[in-house]
Amino acid sequence: MKKIFLSLLLLTSAGISIQASEIDEYRKSCEMGNAQGCLNLGITYYNGKGIQQDYNKAKELFSKACDGGEAAGCFDLGLSYSKGEGAEQDYFMASEFYKKACDGGLAVGCYELGLSYLKGQGVKKYYHKASKLFEKACDGGYASGCYLLGLAYAKSVGVQQDYPKANKLYKKACDGGVALGCYNLGYSYAIGKSIKQDYSKAIEFYKKACDGGVNEGCLNLGLCYGSGNGVKQDYIKANELYRKACDGGDAAGCYYLGASYYNGDGVTQDHIKANELYRKACDSGEAQGCLDLGVSYYKGEGIKQDFLKAKELFSKACNGGEATGCKYAKLNMPQPQSNEPTYTFVGIDELESFPSDYVEKPIFLKCKSCTPAEDNRGNYNIRATCAKADGSYKFLFNNPFAIQIKTNSRDVAKAIAKSKDQEKLFLGTVLKNPKRYRIFLIKEVQYK
Repeated sequence: MKKIFLSLLLLTSAGISIQASEIDEYRKSCEMGNAQGCLNLGITYYNGKGIQQDYNKAKELFSKACDGGEAAGCFDLGLSYSKGEGAEQDYFMASEFYKKACDGGLAVGCYELGLSYLKGQGVKKYYHKASKLFEKACDGGYASGCYLLGLAYAKSVGVQQDYPKANKLYKKACDGGVALGCYNLGYSYAIGKSIKQDYSKAIEFYKKACDGGVNEGCLNLGLCYGSGNGVKQDYIKANELYRKACDGGDAAGCYYLGASYYNGDGVTQDHIKANELYRKACDSGEAQGCLDLGVSYYKGEGIKQDFLKAKELFSKACNGGEATGCKYAKLNMPQPQSNEPTYTFVGIDELESFPSDYVEKPIFLKCKSCTPAEDNRGNYNIRATCAKADGSYKFLFNNPFAIQIKTNSRDVAKAIAKSKDQEKLFLGTVLKNPKRYRIFLIKEVQYK
C-alpha cells in the first residue's frame, strides 16, 4: 500500500494519479482499523484525485489515522486546523497535533511545532523551545529545520550566537536541498563571516541558491560577475543574472540591471531603459533606484527634465535610508521653465520669393552668418536658416535657402548673432501682401 505524507503530497500532487481500485483498497483497509489506510484515504479526499474533494471527510480520516498511532495522520490533522480546511482555523489545536506528530518521530511535525513557538501561534512565543524543536527536526533529516536552526545561531534567537555553527547548519540545509541555506553559506564565504573568505566558494553556493529559486542568490552571483570577484569579469553574464533576479521580484536586481543600461556595461547604453528599471526598483522599495531615477529627472537624461519630480524622488530615497538622497533633497531646485514663451519684436524684412507652404505659418530661424553687417540704409543684416514649426518651439530641420533679417538696431543684431551660442530661437510669420511681396515679422523667443 502506498504511504504518502500530505506535506509532501501538496508539493507533488499534480502528478499523482489514483486509481479507483486503490481508493477501494484504502477504504477497506481503513474500515479494518489500519491507520495507514485511513491516512491514504484522507489524502485522496484532500486532493480530490479520483474522488470528489472533501476537506471535512479528509479531516475525519486524518483524525482516525492519528488515533490509530499514525504520526503523519496527526501532522495532517494539524495542517487542517492550521489552514482551516475541514475545520475552523485553530492554531492551538494545530500545535497539539504537531506535537503528537513530533513525539511520534515525524521530523516535519517538530519543525511546524517549532514555527508555532517562533511565531507564537497557538502557543506562547518561546524562542528557546523553537530552537530545540528545529534541532530535533534537523537531526531527524528535515533540512528546513537545519536552516532555521542556523538562523537562530546566527541571530542569537533562543540560543547563544555561534556563527561557525550557523555555517555548518547552512551547509547541512543546502545539502538537503534548502536553497536559502546555500545562499546564506555563500554570503558567509563572500564576507568571511567566521569562515575563510573565499569568493570561489561563494559563487558555488550562490549558483546553487539561484538555481533553487532564491532571487538574492542570482543577484549576488551577478554582482560577482560584474565585479570580477572569484570569477572572470563578465558584464553580459552579470546582466543575465540581474534580469533573472529582477523578473523574480528582487528590486535590487532591477536596479543593477538599470545601472548596466545607464553605463552601457554589457548592453547598449540606453538611459530610457535604465530609467524604466530604476522606476521598477524604486516602486518595489529599492531606495537606490529612487535616487538614480531622481538624478535622471534632474539632468534630463532619458526623460524630460523635471526638478520637482527629482526632489520628490530624492526624498523617497532618503526615507528609504539612502543618505545621498537626503543630501540631494535639501538642494535648492531651479524653477521649472514655463511652456509659454514671450516674444520681443526684432524687425521685418521684405522678400520677393518664399515657399508657399511657409506663408502665414510660424517658422523658426537660426543664425547662419552671425556677424551683423551695416548696409547703406543703416540696417544691420544677419543671414539665417529657417524651419517649419510644430508648436513645440523646437528647431526641426535646416532649410536649403536662407533669408536676410534687417534691423536698424545694432544691439538687436548683436543679440541675434549671439543667439547661435545660446541656442535661442526666433519665431516669425510670412504674410501675403497686396503688392505681391511678402513681409517677414521677426520675434525673439524667450523662455521664463
